[in-house]
Amino acid sequence: MGFLPIEHLDLKEYKMSCKYCLVPLFYTFEIISHDYKCKNGKAFFVALVRNVILGDTYTTTLTSGKVDLANIYCVNCHNELGFKYIKTYVDQNSFKQERFMVDCSKVT
Repeated sequence: MGFLPIEHLDLKEYKMSCKYCLVPLFYTFEIISHDYKCKNGKAFFVALVRNVILGDTYTTTLTSGKVDLANIYCVNCHNELGFKYIKTYVDQNSFKQERFMVDCSKVT
């Protein structure tokens, strides 16, 4: 894998960063909800996450139904941070497509 540039975020806005290497990931105003859960506990549902690498897409069934997901990894330290919703198969979950679930224990 070659060098991937890190996108720096505006210092005037509060942002969340990778807990392990402090690379900026998203602004707090991009958090859609704090009320989600992941395998490690609480998770943020986020509109846009930067400075991540997408893993392979896979299909699974969550409590909300069948979905296609891709794990997301920090572009700098490669720690797994959560996943991106690629596709949802239940119409009422279509708002999740192209959004991110970020493990709260992996960001600061």
